[in-house]
Amino acid sequence: AFGCAAHIQRAYLVARGYAEARQAFGQPIANYPMVQESLAFLKSDADACLAGSFGLAGLQEKIESKSASEEEQAYYRVALNINKVQTAKVAHASINGAIQVLGGNGAIETFSVLPRLLRDNVVYENWEGTHNVLLLQVLKDCQKMALHEGFFRHLEARLGPKMVAPVRQNFEGLLQQPPKIATLNLHPICAQMAALVQLSGLREAGEARSATMRLVGRRHLAGRLVRDESYLKLLSAVLEEN
Repeated sequence: AFGCAAHIQRAYLVARGYAEARQAFGQPIANYPMVQESLAFLKSDADACLAGSFGLAGLQEKIESKSASEEEQAYYRVALNINKVQTAKVAHASINGAIQVLGGNGAIETFSVLPRLLRDNVVYENWEGTHNVLLLQVLKDCQKMALHEGFFRHLEARLGPKMVAPVRQNFEGLLQQPPKIATLNLHPICAQMAALVQLSGLREAGEARSATMRLVGRRHLAGRLVRDESYLKLLSAVLEEN
């Protein structure tokens, strides 16, 4: 997960540096809204993947020192698997998005590190369990040991019931579905659960990552239909956060 976060951060730095230097129609392409959106997505995903993984690393330390509650242990077991899946999938999409910013140059292996990052990320996606295997383990754990109850209680205490409730309802509904249908719904619903894990990590940064939290929540939980220019201001705020 940390390796995937590093891939996204590197892809962001390459894409932003290129976008600020590449001129099109008399100005840097970084000035265009669609490029700004691509860069903001890269930056927010890098921060979110890193924050979620650091949150789990801190919790692992509590578990190893035998100071973690049963609820925290349940949260950790579920979150560890879905975070690994989410960071790998997001990193793949992010690196490809960075290649799109570079256009044709992005596909040239001697031009930037991006093609190599994309290949390397395939290893992260399949090593230590493929996406399907890890999500099926989550389903098995929740069916047999009801670990999702501790998972969602932990998140409700950190993010509030209002944000967590829709995702919890989706997952509890999944558990009531016929087995084959339930497995087909694992990917989209566990992606929502993983977004909550990352938002929980970002919450630790407080106001320093408030814009990133809003963008991550909007993309992965609520959709990103653009209604007015406030969305452009949000993109700018994300890119300005340190």
